[in-house]
Amino acid sequence: MSCRLSRALRLTFLLALLVYLGASFDACGPVFLGVGSTPNVPDQITFRVLGQIATPFSAVVSDARASWRINGVVPFSMVIVNQQPPSRMIVTKLANNSALLGGQIIKGFRVEQNASTSAPFGTLSIQTGGALAAIAPPAYPDVRFFVNGPTIETFTGLVEDKLKSFAFQQNAPTVFLFDSPSGRVDGSFNQVNHLGPFTVDLYYHQPPTKPQVCVITDRTVVVVKFPGCIATTLPGDVSLANFGAASDSESD
Repeated sequence: MSCRLSRALRLTFLLALLVYLGASFDACGPVFLGVGSTPNVPDQITFRVLGQIATPFSAVVSDARASWRINGVVPFSMVIVNQQPPSRMIVTKLANNSALLGGQIIKGFRVEQNASTSAPFGTLSIQTGGALAAIAPPAYPDVRFFVNGPTIETFTGLVEDKLKSFAFQQNAPTVFLFDSPSGRVDGSFNQVNHLGPFTVDLYYHQPPTKPQVCVITDRTVVVVKFPGCIATTLPGDVSLANFGAASDSESD
């Protein structure tokens, strides 16, 4: 309890600092803040998949260092933490119909690119920060924080490793993809609107070790760290791409 309280106080201080500096949270994109004496980092990138609700898709997200494969349903957001530009998203609709599927890149507060398709099994591709010559190798380790809850639920929090810390505001469902973390990783997620319970899944995979997952559900604050959480070891052939495919209806 004391750990959770101290982390909540730390988050409160960081968010108050943002307001003091004249920054404001915008529902159109996340806010990130490098904490302590660490150097400034590039604007964080949010990839959003929009369109007809519940349309299934498969996506590849890549920056210059690492890439991730993700299966999900509309609406869905993906945030690269500690990203190294350029960055790109390729999305394929997994439905043989004319439902609209859209993709959007948000850099800081700015919408960088939009694209859409209504073709059966249609594909779209968008990128930012220059031209990405090729999709990067799979992330190593592959670290993902998946926040699932009522779609309109807003949450704030921190994602950090031993050297870097990032404060943000986002809406569920969102998956945070941690590029090249250093040592232990942890996250603190705090509901703003309190519309119902939300769940945070922390997935950690560093081959040859089998992937592990920690799952925590709460109505207000979720704090999760690895190592340190109660983890479940997954079969070695399980693909992390399939985690995060649930719709918000499971958490309503």
